[in-house]
This record gives sequence, C-alpha cells and structure tokens, in this order.
Amino acid sequence: MKTPLNMKEMESKFAGYVDTCLFSTTKKKEFINKLLSSGDVYIFGGVIRDFFLDSNGSMQDHRDIDLVSTGSISNIENYLLPLTIRKTRFGGYALRLEEKHIDLWELKRTWAIEHQPRFEFILDEVLPATSFFNITAIVFSLEKKKFFYRKEFEKGIGRRTLDIVYEPNPFPELCIVKSIEYIRKYGLTISQKLRRYILKNIERVSNKLIPIQLSHYGRVWYD
Repeated sequence: MKTPLNMKEMESKFAGYVDTCLFSTTKKKEFINKLLSSGDVYIFGGVIRDFFLDSNGSMQDHRDIDLVSTGSISNIENYLLPLTIRKTRFGGYALRLEEKHIDLWELKRTWAIEHQPRFEFILDEVLPATSFFNITAIVFSLEKKKFFYRKEFEKGIGRRTLDIVYEPNPFPELCIVKSIEYIRKYGLTISQKLRRYILKNIERVSNKLIPIQLSHYGRVWYD
C-alpha cells in the first residue's frame, strides 16, 4: 500500500524550490512581486506534476512555467510588453524572462472558466477542478505558499494512475497525445474512464494527431 502524501511537507519543499530555483534572481523576484501587486498568482501544470512524479519531490530546474493570475493582467501590461514573445490561446501571454519561458493567463480568461458556466467562482476549488488530467488537478498559491488540489490528484499520485477530472476540452487530440506521453514518461497505469475517452475520440480526431504534436512540441513524438 502506498504511503499517503504529506502535503504540508511537500508545500514547504515546493515553496523552497520556487524561491531558490524557479524565481531565484532579482529580476525574477521583481516579476513575481509585480504580478502579486494585482492579485494572487498560481503555479500549475508541468512544474508541479514533475515535482510529485519525478522521485517524489524532484528539484529539476524547469525552463517552462505556467502561471495564472487572479488579478487583471492589463493593469501591468506595459511592464509585460518587453518580455512578451506572443499572445497565446484565450488571451494569455507567452513571456521570456531571462532563460525561462512563462505562459501567463488571467483566471477569468482560461478556457474552462469562460466556456463552462457551471463553475462557481471560488478560486481554490475552481482551478484544480478545470484540469483534464488528475495529475495536474493541483495549483500552488505564491501568495499563500499553499497547494490547492482535488482528491483525484492525491489518489492519482499515490496509485500512479492517469485519469480524467474534467472531460470537456477544446483539444481532445492533445489530450490523447498527452495521455501517451504521461503514461510512457512516468510509468503510469491508465484508468478505464480515460481508456474509454481515447477509444471514443481517436478516430474522430485521427487527422489532427500529427498537426497537434507539431504545433505543441515542434516535432512528432508519436506516429
């Protein structure tokens, strides 16, 4: 039986990782403080996923970071413009800060929040609830130094099983490709729910599986 996660300990380790690795320089700390002046900022995505799945607390230095802000990014747009590479889907920003690539969104402009009115606007519950995968149904508040996550996340990490939390998604082809990536990269098992999702959608989006890899990864990993 897997040992339950000690989330308080993991929060402390991750907060130290943020300060000493992800945002360690003066310029990076200035960037985070500028974002926090408009509202709380949450880390999500691959940084946290790898932290939990790579040797249960890996400290590898991620160059790609996903952030979502509860404040209005337009309030600090003049500050962001020199760092901006391009605008991303759904009104986000792709930024280059020193050696790091940062994707930044406003919470209210993320796809699930804009397109799924069933969500009540309770941030700590909403953000993890909009994740397609269980292993990414978690965020870290830079203001509170705290994880917020779904029970599906904790179960998935403990059992090393890949599953679905919130199924509606504008890019089922990317969800299928990422399923293959995560299963291979982390040695995860696949849930019956996710297996059914792939079988239901794969023929419908088969002509999109190569293009989505080229646009998302810049190359084809799976033929």
